[in-house]
Amino acid sequence: AGLAAMKLVTGALTGSLALLADGFNSAGDIVATAVAYAGFKLGQAPADDNHPYGHGNFESAAVLVVGAMLLATGAGIAWAGIANLTRGD
Repeated sequence: AGLAAMKLVTGALTGSLALLADGFNSAGDIVATAVAYAGFKLGQAPADDNHPYGHGNFESAAVLVVGAMLLATGAGIAWAGIANLTRGD
């Protein structure tokens, strides 16, 4: 998290788009890892009266969230690339 913050701050101060992009990439990795870890830990809970088959679906939900994050990132990159191409940048 500290490295991501340093990359973002340094990129903003120096105007380096590459460093900013890497900082956002590192921050996204932290979020994705946290979501996956939370899904794993919550999925380990034993079965109870409300969940007779256990809590394993938390893992599936976490995978869907991480997948949606990756899909949104890819769509954003594609959108920005198409926008730059149509503007002639």
